[in-house]
Amino acid sequence: MRCHRSRVLALVCLLFTLTVFDAAAQESPNLTELGSGWKMTSAKNISVDDALVSQAAFDASRWYAAQHMPATVLQILQENGVYKDLYFGMNLATPGDLWKQDWWYRTTFTAPPGLEIYALIFKGINYRADIWLNGHKVANRATVVGMYDEFELNVTEFVVPGGSNVLAVKVTPEQSLEGENGVELADSWLDWINWKYLGYQDPQKHIDISFVPDRNAGVWKRVYLSSTGAVAIRNPYVATDLPLPATNPASLAVYCDLSNPTAKPVSGSLSGEISREGKPSIKFQKDVELLRGQTKEVAFTPAEFAQLTVADPDLWWPYQWGNANLYRLKLQFKIRERDEDSDSQAIDFGIRKITQGRDSDSGFPEIGEGGNFYLKVNGRDYLIRGGVYSPDLLFRNDPARDATIMHYAKDLGLNLLRWELKIADDTMIDRADREGMPIMLGFMCCAQWEHWGLWNAEDHWVARASLRARIRELRSHPSVVIWANGSDGMPLDSVLNDYHQILKEEHWQNTVVDTVSHVNRSWSGIHMAGPYVWRPPYYWFSDKYGPARGSSAEEGDNETIPPVESLKKFIPADKLWPINDTWYFHAGANE
Repeated sequence: MRCHRSRVLALVCLLFTLTVFDAAAQESPNLTELGSGWKMTSAKNISVDDALVSQAAFDASRWYAAQHMPATVLQILQENGVYKDLYFGMNLATPGDLWKQDWWYRTTFTAPPGLEIYALIFKGINYRADIWLNGHKVANRATVVGMYDEFELNVTEFVVPGGSNVLAVKVTPEQSLEGENGVELADSWLDWINWKYLGYQDPQKHIDISFVPDRNAGVWKRVYLSSTGAVAIRNPYVATDLPLPATNPASLAVYCDLSNPTAKPVSGSLSGEISREGKPSIKFQKDVELLRGQTKEVAFTPAEFAQLTVADPDLWWPYQWGNANLYRLKLQFKIRERDEDSDSQAIDFGIRKITQGRDSDSGFPEIGEGGNFYLKVNGRDYLIRGGVYSPDLLFRNDPARDATIMHYAKDLGLNLLRWELKIADDTMIDRADREGMPIMLGFMCCAQWEHWGLWNAEDHWVARASLRARIRELRSHPSVVIWANGSDGMPLDSVLNDYHQILKEEHWQNTVVDTVSHVNRSWSGIHMAGPYVWRPPYYWFSDKYGPARGSSAEEGDNETIPPVESLKKFIPADKLWPINDTWYFHAGANE
């Protein structure tokens, strides 16, 4: 098990601890973010029946107010002064085991009048939840489970159109530890927290898991109210192709899901428009029929619609190579018999083609399964010099900090940022789209996500649902160029086969690697052999050491001491010297 790693695709590794701010990946006049008026309290403080918590008469005046949603339990407690300066000294250890209890979230909202279907969309809950609306239970923890899954709940029969509604969510944090009734596929394990002070240890099982006191529990991604006609548009996407080595013309394929949750069949037309300033608009339309309760994918391809073959496209390029040009897709569904608009969605996308290759020398002769991974952007070899992106420990949202981090990355000449899960929000990815910064994402190493032999039936379906939900969110972003199905290990064949099928079904058009480590079953072309400490120039330039060659997912000098100005921001004056437990607390997994 790795115990201190930063995540990189480069010969130089830089570890950033970041803050992220969430934004809707899609734009729609029929989506309303429920981002204000939220309050939270421990379930230990509630003595009434759960149903009463979501009724207007219930008194929540003494609950903690969330300054901004989404927010984890610990973030809201810090905002309300229950715990202060959690990043200073050893304060982060003071809250204790907040993850061993349930937590209530509650808000009120007004639903727009005159619509046919109302649905609640939860982009992410950690880890499971019972959900109540106006005194009615609309979902339970047996189905609302999984940190990276997305949940849409039809609440038409319970909502009050034009009036006030009360939503209450009872969250159960990630509870299961390794091998106890499954593992629960959350993402609270952090190897840059010292597990001597925070988390869970079991020497007999060789388990060391470090996490913040609430294990990042809560309504940690955005919540929306969808208010539409009988048919809703979901998951709009444009897959782009180029006739490499030529980059003209471009072929566009447009996809979306249409959902009819009503008890009657619906007929209508789905129309689309692709636009960019200075370019002619591209319009297309087709008739669609939906059975009652049916959801189906609708596609527009160049074979059907010649206008989706686009001459002289403005390509999306990495920032060092050109402009990160974006186009706009707008989709609209109109119900035929009423001649009325039912729903519309809009997204930005980029026209580009990402491919991968392997060179002739892996640098690891014992592997003998091919050369090193390399990336091509629009047919051109892309030499990766990347760094890691990780969200703030509490997954706090801070767009100004995101902008600063992006500026840091560009000032350093980095040309790729890697997430290893910790996909807290799309806003940093939106920024990468606009600023031309390629990014790599994938499943987390070491803990639950790679302990496939300990998964129970629930873990298996949560893993597959989580992949599908994340790919649907990520696939429309031109900056997203690589997805990794595994990190340190290779998923079991049964899991990996399903992962590949999901990627195919969701029309993933980007690079895929199944692991970023050289494991016995496969060599992805990427290694993570370190080193993780300083090495002299001879190590890197002698052509003698395998880890110094080829494509490396992570390596670098992790012994760097921050400047004294930074140390003073998180280490008390009386603990600055000599090195002591307060230093160790902030120094990663080991002393």
